[in-house]
Amino acid sequence: MHVLARGLASNIDYGHIIIPQLLQGFEIPLFFAPIYSLALNGMRLQEIAGAAGLLSFTRTMSGAFGTSLVATSWSSAARSNRVELLNQLNGGPAVQSIQAAGLGAVMSPGQLEALIQTEGLMFAADSMFPGIACIMGVGAFSIWLVPKPARVRASLRRPLIRSKKARALRSSNCVANL
Repeated sequence: MHVLARGLASNIDYGHIIIPQLLQGFEIPLFFAPIYSLALNGMRLQEIAGAAGLLSFTRTMSGAFGTSLVATSWSSAARSNRVELLNQLNGGPAVQSIQAAGLGAVMSPGQLEALIQTEGLMFAADSMFPGIACIMGVGAFSIWLVPKPARVRASLRRPLIRSKKARALRSSNCVANL
């Protein structure tokens, strides 16, 4: 997924950036649905509403924390990339080439600054994609490492009841046990 987002340029159009975004967005429900199922499966009926609320709160807070962490990392990487670009750039010839393209002496430094800032942000986004893709991949595959709740393990060991009478008796016992 991050391979599709590597080497993006600042003049990229919407059609090229939507594919990596869709692939990353596709993994999110594949991660959260099993997490909710595993977390709520071991609960008694009286506890499910509270557990679902707590799980929703945790998901929202984790999303806000992750967003702030990515935004801070992206801003730091953009600043670092901007400094690297400025160190490699000799201001005089770059401003002269912009002036030769038709901009005046007053607007050329501002145009150069905007170009450096844009490229620094794009390099930062380009460097963030592999890390985010790895984190999402680990999260999607870590669901298989979580042990099943005791209720699920017990239901897997129960023999299959085939008769209607036995099923009715069993369901009435299950309701009475709750």
